[in-house]
Formats: sequence, C-alpha cells, structure tokens
Amino acid sequence: MTRTPLWSGPFLTGFLASAVVVLAACQPAAPPGGATKRSPDEKPAAGEGEPKYGGVAVIANRADAPGSWDSMLTSTITLTHVSLGVYGEANLVRRCREDIYKLCPSLAESWEPSSDFTQWTFKIRDDVLWHDGTPFTAADVKFWADLAYNGVKVGDKTRPPALFKAELGDLKSVEVMDGNRVRFILGGPIPYYPDLLSRPPVTIAHPRHLMEPRIQQGEVMIGPADVGWVGLGPFKMVKHDRGSVIELRRFDRYWEKDAQGRQLPYLDGIDFPIISDPSAMVAAFRSGRLDGGARGVGFGLLPDQRASIEQSLKDQVQFVNIAAYRWAFHFNTVMASPFQDVRVRKAISLWLDRRAGIQAGLGGSGSMSSIMSPTSPWPSPDWATWPGFNEQTRDQDRAEAKRLLTSAGYGSGLEMMLMCRPVWAQACEWLQGDLAGLGVQVKFNLLDDATWNQQQRSTSDWHMQQAAFTDLIPEGLERQLAKASVSPNAAPKHEDDRIPEIFARFRQVKTQDERLQVARDIEKYVLQDQVYSIVTFNELQVLPYRSYVKGLFAPPEELGHNVDFATVWLDK
Repeated sequence: MTRTPLWSGPFLTGFLASAVVVLAACQPAAPPGGATKRSPDEKPAAGEGEPKYGGVAVIANRADAPGSWDSMLTSTITLTHVSLGVYGEANLVRRCREDIYKLCPSLAESWEPSSDFTQWTFKIRDDVLWHDGTPFTAADVKFWADLAYNGVKVGDKTRPPALFKAELGDLKSVEVMDGNRVRFILGGPIPYYPDLLSRPPVTIAHPRHLMEPRIQQGEVMIGPADVGWVGLGPFKMVKHDRGSVIELRRFDRYWEKDAQGRQLPYLDGIDFPIISDPSAMVAAFRSGRLDGGARGVGFGLLPDQRASIEQSLKDQVQFVNIAAYRWAFHFNTVMASPFQDVRVRKAISLWLDRRAGIQAGLGGSGSMSSIMSPTSPWPSPDWATWPGFNEQTRDQDRAEAKRLLTSAGYGSGLEMMLMCRPVWAQACEWLQGDLAGLGVQVKFNLLDDATWNQQQRSTSDWHMQQAAFTDLIPEGLERQLAKASVSPNAAPKHEDDRIPEIFARFRQVKTQDERLQVARDIEKYVLQDQVYSIVTFNELQVLPYRSYVKGLFAPPEELGHNVDFATVWLDK
C-alpha cells in the first residue's frame, strides 16, 4: 500500500471507480526541504541514536491565540502553530510528514469513493480518544462537518459556517454508517475530495459531547477554549497565561505510533512563550531561552539576523527554510467604487514594482510568484513574462497603467481604503508609497487579528485587503476566490459567475493535463483578465531551531504543516 502523490493521486485512485483508497505507512521519501536530515519514522542511521522520550521544548509564538481558539473562525498561524498539537493535524486525512505533496491517513484509516465521486466514505479509527477519555466516533465527524458547513441557528442567535466551508465541497449531507464509518454526500463529483480536507487549519476541534448541549442552549459561538481545549492531538493544554505563555503536555493516550510501533509524541511537552517582537525573539534564541523560533509574517529571520545567530552559535543552530506565503492584495468589487472598473484594477497591477516590494516588505527574503508556488507544476510556463511581472517591460507597463487610469476617468488620481494587519504593515506602507506615483492615495487601517477576521468578511468600508495564498492544490483556491455571497472568507470580493464555472471544470477533468489547464485558466482570469487579486511576492521564512531539535519535518512550503510536533524530540 502506498501514499497518494498530490499531483497524481486523484487520477491514480479517483478514476479507478471501484478502488478503495487505503493509505498506510511506507518507507518515506527523502525529506523535500528544511533542516531535518531524516524522518523519525525511519530506522536511525548508525551512530545517530533512537528518538529520545522526554523533555519540554520551548518554542516562541508571535502572539496569543485569538479569541476562543476556534479554527472555524480563523486560520492564522498564530493559532495553528500552538493549536495543532492540541487538535491534531488536519482531520480525516493529512499531508504526509516526510512529503507534504502526498496524502496520509489521520483520523480516518481508509476512504472509498462512489463510482461517480459524489460520495466519499471514511472509516474512522477505533483507537482515537478525546483528551477527556471519550471515544472519537463517526458521529463526532458528522457534528463537526454539519457545524462547519451550515453553521447553526438557535432562536435569534446565529453561528456562521466555518471559514474553511469551501474545503467541504458542495456538501449535501453527512451520514453515520455502521462500522464507525461516515459518508459525505456531495452535490457533484469531486475526484480529489481528500485533498481538500488535508489543509492543516481544517481541524476537528469541536467535541460533540461537550459542545452540542451548550449550542442547543443558545451558546452558538462556543469554541475550544470554552470547553477546556479537549482535543484529539498529541498534547493537552495545561496552561494559557494570556500574554505570557501557553503550556502543552503529553497526552499519554494519543493514538498515533511511529513506523517502529513507538508511541507518539516523544516530547513530554511544549512551552510557547508569547514574544510579539521579532528582535526580542532573536535575542531570546541567542541567549539560550528558546529551542525554536515563532512562525508567521514578520518572524522569519532577516539576513542580518541569521548571520548574527550563526556567528554566535555556529553548529549549535539549524535553520529551516519555508516558502511561507504568496502575498497578495485583493480588490473589493462588490461595494460601489472606482475599483469596480477593471481598467483601474489593471492599472494598479501594472504599476506595482513587485521586486522593490520584496526588499521593502520582506527585507529581500522572498521571490516573485504567481497564484500558485513557482516550485509547483501549476503556474503557466510564461507567467513571469506577463505585464506587471516582467522587469524588462516595467516602463511600458507603467505607461499603460497611466493610460488605463486616465481612460477610466481618474487621470487626476483617486483614493483607496486598504485593510491591513499590523504584521503586514511594512508591505502596506510599500504599497502606499509605490502607488503614490500613479496618483492613487492609499489610506490604510491597521486592524488587530480579531477585528480583521471580522471585517474581511464584509463587503463594505474597504477597497482592498491583503491576504496570502497558501494552497498546495489549485482546487484549494476556491475558498479564497469564490463569490462573496457563497464564501464569506473570500479574499477578493466579487459576484463573477465565471469563477465558479471555471472551478466546476475540476469536477469533470480526467487527466493531469486537463487539470493543469483549468488551474492555468483560473490563474490568468484572476490575475490578468479581471485582476481581482494582485500577487506581489512569495515570502521565504528562515526559522531558527537548536541543533538538538530533531524530527521537525520542515515542509518546503506552507508554515502550517507538521506543527503538531508529535515527531519532534530533543537530542540532549
């Protein structure tokens, strides 16, 4: 039995209609990136030693986890970095630790599609417990999926659907089956359905036995923090001292074992001190108070920070390199404004000097990017030569930008209201300065995470917002690019019927070439034809860890993978 490759899985398994997709442990491939020399699931090399049990790792987090720690309401790495150890990574399936471009089982040990891919049946493991000892069952999955997809209304109180609703597809119903199985019934075929469920923020973190009674009593916005963080992950919450530290400790009845049958996790626990200043984090790491750095915008090491750490610690440090975020600015075309005119949007895209933005917004730690990572097969082969992306045509692109703005009636300039989070302030300031030369006066509001999460669902009071693309598969973009009336978490706000029509073609493709073509049609339509989004750059995050921290499985892209830390151990 083999793991399912990301690029070919739906076509190797999905179109074999009678096949039962069963994923189990196998010999892992070489790690695709990062600092880990080998997988902890492999037999250690001679002299390297076995993974060691015990110890408490100390890893910085950039801020407090927001609100009630509800993964249905936010997907920020500020939450994911500390919560996946409590909730477990992903849900029924997950990306394989040693190769995130493949799928592995998680809370489901196997899954099977119907012949037309409109139904997917998952067999739930029988050995999974919530942290309070309650068995995890197919009924828990149904409760979670119904809550995430539909939200809930009790009297005059309403809970909205989850931000990751689109990952659940066109979900018509969820049925509990005999044998601890659960069936997802869809409104149309989705051959790649398990891929959608594998994003780290799509976590089952809502225990039915604790939440359902309280929801029925009207507590519709109840979150994991309100029920004592009872999760399914390798660690239990023992302390959250807001503004100071988050402490997790080993859950001795966690279900997962490594390839040699050893119980996970290896660590006794993890302490996450809250360090909101990147410079303070670097100082704490250099002084020996941290085993690992924080993840998230603003907390990747700048070149001079890495050099100073390397000079002082030498072989006592390892660096993890992750292509973290494909930063983008997104237009609100639902609210009446000049930005409903595609000429205005194209003018702004043509004008921006993305390469200067890499230096201004990221300190040079990044690269040019399309809507999907340039290291993947998805982008169009010629995307880097498109107007606005091609450095060789920048002067003529800027001339065309001025012509378009004038033809739209805004030759004398216009104002833009930009919605921005504090961690993105440098990029927002760069945008403000760069667009001044085009006559676009950018005013931006710096919003805290909670306010930003709430406001970005709205279609009023802002013209543009910044939000990153992080998906591994193009189908995953649908949650961010859907019509505003369908997905409240959509990044650009629009009501363009053409976009769901393009995404619907993914349901009919039968070859990888067809899938690539759909992905590239979306890319061109969103970035060039209609310019609903402007991808600016791909941020490379360099993260420090002590050399004795083993089993990290640093992914080549996306910060939120492998942060349940179940396989991490301390070689000291």
